[in-house]
Amino acid sequence: MDDSYNLNLSNTIAFAKELTIKAIENGLITASSDSKETAKSITDFYKKALETINND
Repeated sequence: MDDSYNLNLSNTIAFAKELTIKAIENGLITASSDSKETAKSITDFYKKALETINND
């Protein structure tokens, strides 16, 4: 039995979005006093999620 499962692009994007939202809600992404730094942290998290969701 194959233990791997890959999402299609649309589902990968939706999953990365939900992971990012949950990370924000649970304080896993640190807010900065500089809104640009906070936005960068969120974007970095989202991009990393996208890169790693379907990687084995």
